[in-house]
Amino acid sequence: MSSNNDIYATRRWMYQRVDRGTNVPSKEFCQGLKIFMRLAKNQLLYLETGKLFCPCIKCENGKPLLPEETVSRH
Repeated sequence: MSSNNDIYATRRWMYQRVDRGTNVPSKEFCQGLKIFMRLAKNQLLYLETGKLFCPCIKCENGKPLLPEETVSRH
């Protein structure tokens, strides 16, 4: 079983979203997002519908299913 520290380490890219020096999305965030989207698009739900649940704070990984472009922007 993984600990909370393991979960944080895996999701660290999510919490380091903005580069504080330039105030733009960090390189780590952009790379993590690419990996997340690649994994999400291999799931059966996406393969069948072409849409995803959005994990952002606003959508709370809930419905409705959204297109890939919308999830990436959120």
